[in-house]
Amino acid sequence: DVANALRAEVAALRARPPPSPAYTSVEETLRERLRAAEADRERIQGRLREAVAKPASPPASPIYTSAESTLRNRLAAAEADRERLSDERGALKRERDALRAAAAEDRAA
Repeated sequence: DVANALRAEVAALRARPPPSPAYTSVEETLRERLRAAEADRERIQGRLREAVAKPASPPASPIYTSAESTLRNRLAAAEADRERLSDERGALKRERDALRAAAAEDRAA
């Protein structure tokens, strides 16, 4: 009984038409945007590691004060970038899931 049900399900999946070119194109665009967002995230995390790992000059030095200020600014910018990318990634995933659901509904219809 289970084997027959599985065979029927496999047959139904094979009989399903391929996704529309528009859906495939949108899905690929979303994948590209997600890859770009992940690359940005990696770049930002690298900047964060770099900012934290850089050695500091002695505290009395004006150069140290300037470098510390620069590092704080870079760290704040990297954290803001990371937050923005996290939000964008979530939006892309929600959009992708909505498109997949729409495609599933189209296939079911």
